[in-house]
Amino acid sequence: MRVQGPTTVAPREVRRKPAAEGSGFRVEVAGDGPRAETVTAAQPLTNLDTLVTLQEAPNDREARRRALKRASDMLDALDAIRIDLLDGGVPAPRLEALVRLVRVQRDQISDPRLAHLLDEIELRARVELAKLGLTCQ
Repeated sequence: MRVQGPTTVAPREVRRKPAAEGSGFRVEVAGDGPRAETVTAAQPLTNLDTLVTLQEAPNDREARRRALKRASDMLDALDAIRIDLLDGGVPAPRLEALVRLVRVQRDQISDPRLAHLLDEIELRARVELAKLGLTCQ
């Protein structure tokens, strides 16, 4: 069997006339009736917007990757502050950056223990800023 692309379908006009004998109908086919329009190719079940939406939907792997990135950023900031403390003092811009980072991280955390830990880090950074006579919005 060979399948080719869409073709033109020309149905014949069907007329129903009562049959002479009995209660049924007789069907006559007329050859010169109107023709149907050309049949086009079938449309796909899903369109491009649906596929793009599915690709944008977050999955567990992507959420885990983002969480690991956030954790890595936070640990890097805390490590830099530890080194600054060993050198004799933490620069105010680094403390302000830590407060902003904690604030952004807290919005994406659902674990209450982790949220409490972030609250403690932010409080300590704000205390150190207050010691320097500064505040962070």
